[in-house]
Amino acid sequence: MGMTLKEMMLQLNDRLAYIEEQMSGQNVALANLTHSCALIAESMKRFMDDFYGTDDMEMPVTPVRLPIAVEGNLLEKIKDPKFMKEFSEKIRKETESIMEFEEELKKMGKQITKGIIGES
Repeated sequence: MGMTLKEMMLQLNDRLAYIEEQMSGQNVALANLTHSCALIAESMKRFMDDFYGTDDMEMPVTPVRLPIAVEGNLLEKIKDPKFMKEFSEKIRKETESIMEFEEELKKMGKQITKGIIGES
């Protein structure tokens, strides 16, 4: 029933190869996640620039607070499924609201003249 040293080394080699394969897959997933986070960060930056306007000044050194009412440590709150569910619900509602507004703008687009103020 005992394994020879060669059999143990082959089994160990197989296990290490399996772990290496899994780590490679996780490395790819981590790279994809990092890329997605970078895209989200760039989108948030563009949103903030559109929302607040761009400044000719350099970016502030102090951390920028997002226009989301988040109290406490954001990283800890992200780990909370309840917070993430509420946050995603807010995003979904805001997205629906924006889509409705865009549809309304499409309907009223020909009636809107840029630079002219009139009755609403």
